[in-house]
Amino acid sequence: MTTGILTPFGYIMHQEISPSLYPTPKPSWLPSITIHKSLFSSEMELGCFNSGRTPIRNLTLQVLSGRFFMVFATIMILSLMGTTYIFGLYSNEIKSALGYDQTTLNLLSFFKDLGTAVGIHAGLIMEVTHPWVVLAIGAIINFFGYFMVWLAVIHRITPPVWQMCLYICIGANAIGFANTGALVTCVKNFPEIEAS
Repeated sequence: MTTGILTPFGYIMHQEISPSLYPTPKPSWLPSITIHKSLFSSEMELGCFNSGRTPIRNLTLQVLSGRFFMVFATIMILSLMGTTYIFGLYSNEIKSALGYDQTTLNLLSFFKDLGTAVGIHAGLIMEVTHPWVVLAIGAIINFFGYFMVWLAVIHRITPPVWQMCLYICIGANAIGFANTGALVTCVKNFPEIEAS
């Protein structure tokens, strides 16, 4: 019987090992570990005869492909997408470097919030592709948007205000891709609590 777990990179398959698959009778000295089914996606007996891997390597692979590691990875991905939430920290730099007044800065902030709120296209892309594609698109547009803002702040480019609004809107829109790619995948790994 083969089961799998959904990660941002696709399905990772697990195969349950039955005693009949061992080429010789299992020695009594061989350690075996059974991972409880409620903690991970499938039971997996770890031993030296499991594809020639050591028990520690099998346990490591089981933990890295488990659904609770996916929760940890989701938290890490979402914590890296905090640039939209710390606008107050770098808004003074934008204001002083580009000579904006408070009204123009408020306009930039509005477009940042608009980019954060509009995320329907990330969900539509997630319906037809893998989660890693959605995360990659989010990383690319996040880099592009905030890189262009950075180039304007260090005076490598001199965009008009409408272009700055566009750049910050594009950069902030990446949070929708991160939320969709990581969080939806994480929720799908817990079907027993998905409906409640």
